[in-house]
Amino acid sequence: MLGGMCAEWSREYRFFGRIGVPTAMVLFVLLPHLDPLFNGAEFRQFENHWEKEVCTQSKPYSSGPAATASILRRFGKNGVEERIARKTFTSQNGTHPWHLSRFIEKQKLETTFHLQEPARGIIVSSLAQIRKSDGLHHIAILGNNTNGQFLVGDPAFGEFVFDKSALTNRYDFSGLLPRACLKKALENWR
Repeated sequence: MLGGMCAEWSREYRFFGRIGVPTAMVLFVLLPHLDPLFNGAEFRQFENHWEKEVCTQSKPYSSGPAATASILRRFGKNGVEERIARKTFTSQNGTHPWHLSRFIEKQKLETTFHLQEPARGIIVSSLAQIRKSDGLHHIAILGNNTNGQFLVGDPAFGEFVFDKSALTNRYDFSGLLPRACLKKALENWR
């Protein structure tokens, strides 16, 4: 009886192995792309609103596209929040950093990802992922000056200037600093 049960289980397992494993792998790869289909962003309600050098987010979930628009404008590229949100599969759950990175690269700018604590150094020209009480948020670190201050574009609040300690006290960095390691260096902004 035990042998029959094992043989029966073995047949089912082979079927699962042939069909189930590839299906599971395809679903795993497609899940990030399916989120916008089921929980899509309200693109018609997006505005392209700027406060000085910072694109402000139109929706609570659009900080990634807005911060990306701020970085692109800093380098003379056209950054429109709605267009970026559409191209980066933004959903009501937000935008994945690798989609933002891919979009920046399509604008003929290089990107690199750095897993780094901000205490080791703030990376200029970066999209920094930060933790907030309601989830993750993106900010743009647009530049620095000779006084050790950083120009920060927060899509939720606008433009700020912080020294390093104030910056790390205000924001809880997730440790992932997807740097828009853009080919040309920014000059001092002041």
